[in-house]
Amino acid sequence: MLRAVEACKEGMSVRQAVRLYKVPRSTLADRVNGRVTHGAVSGPGQLLSKPDELSLVRYCQYMASHGHPLTKSQCSAFGTSIRRERDPNAQPLSRTWRRNFRQRHHVDLTLRTPEIIDRVAKVNFARVLSGPYERCKARRYVVAGFRKCGIFPYNPAAVDTTRLLPARRPEDAAGETDTTTVSLAVTSGSSATPPSTSSVPPPPVPPRPRIHPLVASGDISADLAEILMECDYKKKTTRRLPVAARVITGEEFQQLFREREEKEQAAAALKEQRAQLRRTKMEQLAQRQLPAPLLRPDLEPLLGP
Repeated sequence: MLRAVEACKEGMSVRQAVRLYKVPRSTLADRVNGRVTHGAVSGPGQLLSKPDELSLVRYCQYMASHGHPLTKSQCSAFGTSIRRERDPNAQPLSRTWRRNFRQRHHVDLTLRTPEIIDRVAKVNFARVLSGPYERCKARRYVVAGFRKCGIFPYNPAAVDTTRLLPARRPEDAAGETDTTTVSLAVTSGSSATPPSTSSVPPPPVPPRPRIHPLVASGDISADLAEILMECDYKKKTTRRLPVAARVITGEEFQQLFREREEKEQAAAALKEQRAQLRRTKMEQLAQRQLPAPLLRPDLEPLLGP
């Protein structure tokens, strides 16, 4: 179709282009006359614009590369947040949008069943750790680690010193603290002489605001940085509440075990009693529904009592 449109713009007639390129005449005529834009499709438009969908795709790849792949419901939730950022009265995205979104970006996004390495439970931790632990004990890994650090063979230039932080001695930090304390004490007194300018510590430098890595790389726009948040590596600590406990003796344990057995036996007896009652009712109902035998009055004496 595109080649037919270009041929018509170069001077070929619509009839000749239809015969040459085997395209519908009305469709080609609409595109040549400008009634329909080339590449336009019928139906409702996309709920998210192409740049917003591309930003969501880049965010999914970013989270997956950092070990936190998004689920289908999380992807729909982020898409709904982006849509409501553009239109506050927008409705939530449905499963149909999620399926079409995955089909449009099937090259960049795929679905897979989460492996055990994604979320490791306490029960599976030892099994997951055993493989890497056994591989790390191999001789070649130890030799490679020594060579990388410059331990053996000895190589002082193996470590890039430009990436190291400057050393800070404890006495320097103590001196700064003492200077600050002295300056504050001198300032508070009315008769004391003001401290010299050299003893006053410099004002603290405010920390630089952290820029979202996807915003810095240009993958997402700055207005979506609050929605597509950066991956947080801070360890969340949970406070465990103390629970009162007591020691159970052997006699108490046997008593609890006997009570449990009695409860199970009582529950089984009650279940059997209900089943027997149900069977009795079914038999009575079946007897009531049986039709009575139809006999002729003149044949009843022949049958006898």
